[in-house]
Amino acid sequence: MDGTSKEETDLYVAFGRALSTWAYVEWLHCELFRLIAGAHAGNSPLEKAYWAIVSFDGKHRMVNAALTEALSKHSTYLTRWKGLNNRLHAQSKVRNRLAHAQMVGYPNEKGERAVAMVTAVYSTPNGEENRMSLARVTEIERSFDKLGTDLLAFQETFVVEQLMNAGKPMPRFKYPVEGMPPQDPGSAPT
Repeated sequence: MDGTSKEETDLYVAFGRALSTWAYVEWLHCELFRLIAGAHAGNSPLEKAYWAIVSFDGKHRMVNAALTEALSKHSTYLTRWKGLNNRLHAQSKVRNRLAHAQMVGYPNEKGERAVAMVTAVYSTPNGEENRMSLARVTEIERSFDKLGTDLLAFQETFVVEQLMNAGKPMPRFKYPVEGMPPQDPGSAPT
């Protein structure tokens, strides 16, 4: 594989776009965590904590735990989050497969030379489940892009609702203690 054929170049470009789009999804994931967990803009401690976790699986578990708790009294947002969370989990597995793929040449069904991304060195490129063609890598990039769009829309609608309700206690801040009235945000029981 010398990377000189148009097919190889197109596949490498699609591969790079897909991984770059996933990086955007991860950034949105971090922003969602930071915003819903109540951090301020900029380099917050929550953002630093997010990026300190190396694996996406670890980040994903942390964000899911935080958002599930933060949204526990917002049933509409919690339901939407669960759907997004399931998609994030599934797409992270696709991203891992893509990130660990290498380009191989093989004879296609017509006996002509073709290229594909294959996950494992010892995998055969024959069979769609083992190879990622240009069309498949492009499809993966589009699915990552759709996920990013949906994460951003979720984040924006939640932030807009919070701004519209500014000054009103949000249900997520009410952690009732038995025998005590609900607290205002930021107040401590006396």
